[in-house]
Amino acid sequence: MFSNIVSVSAIGVNRVGTLSRYFKNIYINNGSVQKSSLQNFNNIFVINADIVFPKDQNLNFLYPDLYKLSDSTRVAPPFYAIINPEKNTMHNKESINIKTEISDTCGIISNQVSSLEKHNCTIQSFNSTCDSAPHSAVPLFSLNVTATFDKDQNINPLIDELRHNNAHSLCEISVGDKIITDYDGMGF
Repeated sequence: MFSNIVSVSAIGVNRVGTLSRYFKNIYINNGSVQKSSLQNFNNIFVINADIVFPKDQNLNFLYPDLYKLSDSTRVAPPFYAIINPEKNTMHNKESINIKTEISDTCGIISNQVSSLEKHNCTIQSFNSTCDSAPHSAVPLFSLNVTATFDKDQNINPLIDELRHNNAHSLCEISVGDKIITDYDGMGF
């Protein structure tokens, strides 16, 4: 029997019962969750799941029915779903992780993400925090970004750019399991 692997991403208000009903429908419709994650921020959730279904399974149930709301119920829909029927393959890919701490550089998130995208990297995850400095109350940012790139790609120009972006911050760059300390073409 042939099967489909689909990636589902959804975002919405974290109401009691919303997620359990959704995952129950996946189970009822012959879905097998292979990998999933959920993040909750201020009662707004984001879920991601890779799910295996039989090849001939109708997947319309994965989309919430957002248009059955009557005029008397002006409640926001439970969530929105995006479905990608093609499974991303990670072969011939390498990961790069950038950990920036104690940064007061404006636009640190946009600079890091922009540099990675400019060098054909795919952002896999990032998280950030902002705390106040103890005495001056200057905002200090921390950012951890993970991305993937083609193994055949020369990433030295990217590493130069990332180090330039983080010239006044604590920054640790690792490629795969190796922490980058110096390399050919390092301009520092």
